[in-house]
Amino acid sequence: MHNLYERLKQQKEAKSAASRPDSGPSGVSVVDAASVSDARREPRPGRRPAVRLSPPWEQVAGEVWRAVYRSAAPAAAVVRRCASIGGLLVGPETDPEGLCFLDSETTGLSGGAGTTAFLLASARLQAEELETTLLFLSDFSGEPVFLQLVREQLLRAQTLVTYNGRAFDVAILRNRFLLNRIEPVERQHIDLLHPARRLFGTVLERCSLSVVEREILGITRQADIDGAAVPDAWLRFIRTGDSARIQPVFSHVLQDSASLLQLLARIELLAADEDGNGNVDPLQRARLLIESPYRVAGSLSLRQRGLSSLEALACVPDHPQSATAARYYCALQRRRGNWGAAQRVWLLHFERRRSLWAAVELAKYHEHRRRDLAAAADIVERAAGWDHARAVQAELVRRRQRIERKLLRSLVKTRAAGKTGPYDGV
Repeated sequence: MHNLYERLKQQKEAKSAASRPDSGPSGVSVVDAASVSDARREPRPGRRPAVRLSPPWEQVAGEVWRAVYRSAAPAAAVVRRCASIGGLLVGPETDPEGLCFLDSETTGLSGGAGTTAFLLASARLQAEELETTLLFLSDFSGEPVFLQLVREQLLRAQTLVTYNGRAFDVAILRNRFLLNRIEPVERQHIDLLHPARRLFGTVLERCSLSVVEREILGITRQADIDGAAVPDAWLRFIRTGDSARIQPVFSHVLQDSASLLQLLARIELLAADEDGNGNVDPLQRARLLIESPYRVAGSLSLRQRGLSSLEALACVPDHPQSATAARYYCALQRRRGNWGAAQRVWLLHFERRRSLWAAVELAKYHEHRRRDLAAAADIVERAAGWDHARAVQAELVRRRQRIERKLLRSLVKTRAAGKTGPYDGV
């Protein structure tokens, strides 16, 4: 037993000596430099790697970084001109220098309390340049400081310009402000998604910013990161500290903010009819100009231009949107009491397209406005003979019967009075 114990003890000592690193002449352990480098590159569990970002990035405080980029902005001249004369989205009440083109990147798209904004781009016009400030959160612990700096950027702005920012970017920031007990900032807001959908929604496969950039602005991104991959890129950056993983996200958000300026200028040019881009819904363009829903004090010249465009579209019966444009145009003119303009369009569609809706509107116009029952009866009689009128045959029959009853009562009254009425020959 004693010999067995000694042998086991010797084997244990030999094993420990074999696993111990070699020592140099002075007794200091010699360790492979490559293994040290690997150990530093791959952090131990629970140990956070150091964050290093190259200029123009500067560390503002703790986990918050800031960078400022400047680029030429030819579209700035268009925005300034439209702001001075009054455009669809900007007007004399808008200070071009107070526009803040805002975009953010977050940890997800759910929009709930667990979604955090970690990157914000705020771009402003400076003369003929676009100055973009990026604020970056390199770890969750720095969020309160990050939000304070974001708030300072928002306070400098007069009007925010975003793409789906009303439902997402601004809503996320507001949630994070409230969760961190920071007072939110309220500013005027131009969300370009809504006019873009109305102008391009029927001619584009979808109205995401990347599609609008490619099809409307002619911008093709090179080696761009997919928006869905952005949250994962940031989380990997937090775990590894590798700045190469996050650089594509910086380029992505910079392009987003620059595209907002170009898209704003393009929409204003389309509203002013100074852009010949064919990828526009002409009906929605006219309706946008007439309604001017994005400015409190819309320009009367814009509304008149929209009404003229709508009338021109309504008077081309062969256009696929002509019937819809005619209905909308006639409804507007009827509300304004301009019955003559509405009657001309109704008559055009009644005679050239045999439109049943135009026949009904014309019959009502003659029956109720002009009190010309004979003309109303003639229109209903002609429409009832069309082959495609079977779907509304019952309505036409009821209308004709009502007009005939009115004609009969009028005839009885005139004969009882001993007069010759206008409908005696009917």
